[in-house]
Parts: sequence; structure tokens; C-alpha cells
Amino acid sequence: MQKKRFDLCLLVPAFVRSPLKAFAKLKSGLIRFLFFLLVVQASAAIPMAMDIQTPQLGAHTLRILSPNILELFLVNTKQPNPGRVETWDWVNGEQFEPPDMYAVEVIVDGNANAITKVGFKRRPVYAPLLNWDLRIGNQLYIQLAQPISAGSSVQVLNNGALWPTNMVFTAVADPLRYSTAVHVNQEGYLPGYAKIAAVGYYCGDIGEMPIPTKQFQLVDAQSGATVYEGTLTLRQDVGYMYTPKPYQNVFEADFSS
Repeated sequence: MQKKRFDLCLLVPAFVRSPLKAFAKLKSGLIRFLFFLLVVQASAAIPMAMDIQTPQLGAHTLRILSPNILELFLVNTKQPNPGRVETWDWVNGEQFEPPDMYAVEVIVDGNANAITKVGFKRRPVYAPLLNWDLRIGNQLYIQLAQPISAGSSVQVLNNGALWPTNMVFTAVADPLRYSTAVHVNQEGYLPGYAKIAAVGYYCGDIGEMPIPTKQFQLVDAQSGATVYEGTLTLRQDVGYMYTPKPYQNVFEADFSS
């Protein structure tokens, strides 16, 4: 992923004593224009994952979390209580009631891959205070019988019972794809300091995602060359007084060397 640095400078007249007064004299139109240029240029240079964009109703995507686990993501909404969610209404109280998965088929490189387990979670992803505009992120997890090979094309279909047939869930198992299970310092890493990433993910009713390997690599995003290899180490969180304890299958990737 290519990144560019952007500096936003506000020129303050030297003869104005108070910086606040100088700031107040700046034209709001100019500020909006500079901010617009900053956002447009940054968006063009840095591809943004759906997780860090303002969520739009109906936005959806398919993520390949691991060779055996898929995540279908959909943004929907609901009206104030006692209103129900518009779609994917699969929770009764606090219990997940799985949909009829006979309506769903997973196709990998043109061949069906059997579904062995499903899970679900949903979280608010946008909820402004001044007006009701709730947007909910829904994640349907599908565990597969056969692992997906690197480079394979994956498609999740249904007969229209769970989502419209024109709502497409497709993805390619690119080894360099974006992954919500890999957590890095988005500010970057300084030379001479610790450089650690975390690998782990909660898949709703399936539980914590099994990590299929204990090895990790750092790869140059442009050339594809491996620049570092290491071993993942288990880092279980502590301090919880209830069960099941969360964050017990989280691994660290230390590339400080």
C-alpha cells in the first residue's frame, strides 16, 4: 500500500497578537477547500478498507479470514425500539438463531465447498448523537470443509432467501489481501523501537479464529519480496473473572530485529 505524507499549514499574520483571532479571520471556504484537497489526495493515494470509511447502508463485502473461514459483512439499520433490524434479523434476545444455510452455497474456483459451521455478530458502526441514523455492521461467519488455496476465486451465493441475488459476495484469496485479523500500528514503526503486530479475530458464535500457521512474513507490497520471517508467539490476555475468557488465541508477530 502506497502512502504519502500530507502537511496542512495555516499561515497566521505576524501582526495579530492572538492566534485564536488569526484563526477566526481565516475564511471558512478556504478551510473547507484545503480540507477537501487533503481528503481527496489522501484517498487517492491510500486505499481505504470498508472498516475505516463512513459506513453506507447496504454496503457489503466478502472477506477471506483464513483458508477455512469466510466473513460476509453487511451494513443495515433499525428504527428505535421496539423496531427490528431491516435484514439479517437472526438474533432473538441474546441468542443467535442461524438462518437456513441450505439456501447458501460457497463456490471456490467453480466447485462447491461444503459449509460445516456458521457464526454471527453485529455491532453499531455509526450512531450520531443529534439525530437517529443508526448503522449496524453485521458479520456472518462461514466455516468451510476444505481449505481455500492461494489465488482462488470465492463466491457465496444464495437463492434470494437471505439476501437479494444481485447482492454479490466475491473475493480472491490474494496472499497480500487486507485482513481484519492482522492488527498493526497504523501510525508506523520507528527505527530502534519495538515492532510488534497482533494476529487474532473473534468470529462471533464460532469463537476465536484458529490461526492456521505459526509463521509470519513481512513482504514488500510493491515487489512481493519477503524481507523478514519470524515465528508467532501466543499472547493470551489476562485479568478476566468470567468464562469463556476472551483473547486467548491471539498471537504476536515481533519483527523488531
